[in-house]
Amino acid sequence: MFKNLFCVVLFFFIFIVNVCADVDTTTIYNAKVLSIIDGDTILVSTKNGNKKVRLIGIQAPEINSQPIWPFAKESKQALQSALQGQKVNIVHLSLHKTDKYNRILADIYRTKDNLWLNGYLVEQGLAYVYILNSNKIPKIKELIALENKAIQNKLPFWQNPKYVVISVSEAEKNINNYKIIEGKVLSVVKTKKSIWLQFEESGNQGFSARIDNNNLVQFVGNKDPQALIGKNVRLRGFIEKYSPKFGSFINLQSLDSLETL
Repeated sequence: MFKNLFCVVLFFFIFIVNVCADVDTTTIYNAKVLSIIDGDTILVSTKNGNKKVRLIGIQAPEINSQPIWPFAKESKQALQSALQGQKVNIVHLSLHKTDKYNRILADIYRTKDNLWLNGYLVEQGLAYVYILNSNKIPKIKELIALENKAIQNKLPFWQNPKYVVISVSEAEKNINNYKIIEGKVLSVVKTKKSIWLQFEESGNQGFSARIDNNNLVQFVGNKDPQALIGKNVRLRGFIEKYSPKFGSFINLQSLDSLETL
């Protein structure tokens, strides 16, 4: 009897621990900026020691790549001008943990005036929105709105071939690149595991956007995916190599990866 009671208590203890582990919590670090590593990464000093922080939800041009990406120096300089020697508040959600480089993934606010640096760089046309899973990016909608405004204003960043919004006809020339791509949905094909939005021809192979069945509800809710046919849409993500049936494609993991224009 006592053995059974112990097992029941142990089960509920494990259950509670697991539930608590899934509850997201927010940590706010008060820190001083020590140095700017690049356009989206800084080194700060906190009461718990020095930490590298990666601005979440954006990608600034890589300054340490060969060749250096366009606007990499300008992006880093903008962050230096805004933050060097400043105090900041770093808002970090527990579900982010750290990236593979052991950097905190966070929103960064300048303490003296609450300037949100993630949004500032996107608004200035010095970084682009970077979506892998928007459920982990708290202010993704605000970032996308700022990016769309920067594109509409034709800032120099968005005129550069590396970042310019492309049509589906250019997809197969941009395999393995993260791009913003626009086109009209011509048909919707259902397979056992996925929904495929098919667009006008891209070269000889065509172009598609893949939505896993597990993610379908967040994209269309209770609507039939066929309702997207004839819609002009904007997609964000990595263009992947050819699927024999569907051509080059973007694998959409998040609702925010697809906008109806």
